[in-house]
Amino acid sequence: MEATLETITAMRRQEDTSYQTGDFLSLIRDSLLLDVDADCRTKMAEWCFQVTEFCQFSKESAEIAINYLDRYLLADQSALQDRAVFQLAAMTCLYMAVKIHEPEAMCPTTVSTLSRNTYTPQDIESMERQILSALKWRVNPPTSVSFVRQMLLLLPDGLLTTRQRTTVEEIATLQTELAVGDYNLITVKPSTIAYCSVVNALESVHSLEPKTVAYMAYALARAVGIDDRDDNEDLRTMTEYLLDAVEQREPEMVARATTKATAQEPSASHVQRRESFHASPRTTTATIR
Repeated sequence: MEATLETITAMRRQEDTSYQTGDFLSLIRDSLLLDVDADCRTKMAEWCFQVTEFCQFSKESAEIAINYLDRYLLADQSALQDRAVFQLAAMTCLYMAVKIHEPEAMCPTTVSTLSRNTYTPQDIESMERQILSALKWRVNPPTSVSFVRQMLLLLPDGLLTTRQRTTVEEIATLQTELAVGDYNLITVKPSTIAYCSVVNALESVHSLEPKTVAYMAYALARAVGIDDRDDNEDLRTMTEYLLDAVEQREPEMVARATTKATAQEPSASHVQRRESFHASPRTTTATIR
């Protein structure tokens, strides 16, 4: 427990300093200079998730890639004036995230192929150097899904069955994935997104008593240092926003999870993951052009 709390404290310090993201689109005053908008970022985030799923990488690598991209665009807005450069930056960020955080890396040639050879391997390697310089080589961001994992470790043993705990992690993780590509949430801290996602997930498990959920939410807020007072309008709005997002995008998945969480027999894969990315990933050219 103590080690988990120390880890969360360190992660929260990171999200407030070196790995902080911000509204980079607002930094360019003249909108006529913008060739990239929030929708472009959303589509590239979705593309990153497509690639990680197709290649059987961790979905967290996609979130890490978007963190790289957001921080790079805070440091250098030139890519916002050219979609081709923005696409190259986004692809390179995923290439970097996989290279650093996955057991196996994608070679620059593979990334080039995904762009239909729009970008050469040399383009990708050159952009990688630019991004690393802009990020000051800080490439281990605290992600919302990593906060979810740590928060679940804080829940007392015995409060949740193995099935319920797995269900909560499934639903919470899905919310964090949906949040990654939402530009409206770009200034929201990963720890806040994780906390709201976990609380929503706990409330979605119908077999849990409301008092139990309230206790766990309170205990998590105290442990993580999140203000969960009833008059915290921002937190309540965020919780509702994430819940609406997951219910609109994946209502059947939530229904399956919450129903099967009440069953008694364990199952190795009791929730079917979303299958919207079952096909091979499209090229970036097809994605935002």
